[in-house]
Amino acid sequence: MNLLASRRLAALWLVAGSAGFGLFGPMPFGAAAADERAGVVVELYTSQGCSSCPAADQFLAELAKRDDIVPLAFHVDYWDHLGWKDPYARPENAKRQRAYVAALGARFVYTPQMVVDGRFEAVGSKKGKIETLIARAVEARAAAPAIALRDRDVAIAAGAPPAAPTAVFAIYFARTRANDVPSGENSGRRMATTNVVRGVVRLGPWEGKPFAATLDPAAQPGDADGVAILVQTLGYGPVLGARLFDLK
Repeated sequence: MNLLASRRLAALWLVAGSAGFGLFGPMPFGAAAADERAGVVVELYTSQGCSSCPAADQFLAELAKRDDIVPLAFHVDYWDHLGWKDPYARPENAKRQRAYVAALGARFVYTPQMVVDGRFEAVGSKKGKIETLIARAVEARAAAPAIALRDRDVAIAAGAPPAAPTAVFAIYFARTRANDVPSGENSGRRMATTNVVRGVVRLGPWEGKPFAATLDPAAQPGDADGVAILVQTLGYGPVLGARLFDLK
C-alpha cells in the first residue's frame, strides 16, 4: 500500500472513531441514507424452488425499507432438483447455512430460514418471531465499531477487543432481481428477490484496533451493486457491527 492510500485509510478510521456511535448512533460522513446504513443483519436462506419461500422473500423486501436492518438473501441450491434451478443459488450459500445450523444448535437446514445477527434463527415467514429476534439482537449488541467506506477504502474504528476471534467481511449483493419461473413448485410465478448475495470476501481480522482494507475490484461480482461490511465472530458467531453501502 502506498503512502497516499495509507493516509487516506487512516483518515477514514479517525473520522469513524471520532463519531463514537453506538448501534444506531451518528454515522461517519453524515447521517445514513437508505443506501448507506448500519443495523442488525438479517440473512434469509431461500430458494425459487421452494413454495414456502415467496412470503419470506416479500418480508425481506419489507425489512429492506428500514434503516435499522441490513438484509441479505442467500439463495441455496439444494431444492434445484424439484423442477426449477434457482438462477441465484450458490453452493457456498448452502454451506454457510449448514455452518449456522451447527453453530446455533438448530436441528436441520430448511427454507425459508432467517438468521438474525448471527445469534438467532427462525422460519423466515414468521414476521412476529423475527421482529422479536431483531429486538433481542439490538439488546445483545451493546456497541458496534464504526464502519466507513469511501470509494473502495474500508475503515473500521477501534473498539472493545472482541472476546473471540473476529473478522471483517465484504458481502456483495444485487439489490433487486426478478424473473419468471416456468416450472417447479413456483411454476407460473414472477418471483422477485432483494439484496441477493453474489459473493463473500474475507478482508482480514478485527482485534479491536483500527482496521483498514481496500476492496479488490477483481473480487466484485459483475452484477453486484451493493456491499455489506460485516464485523463478525469467526465460526459463524455473533455480528458485532454491520453497515450497508451502495456501489457506484
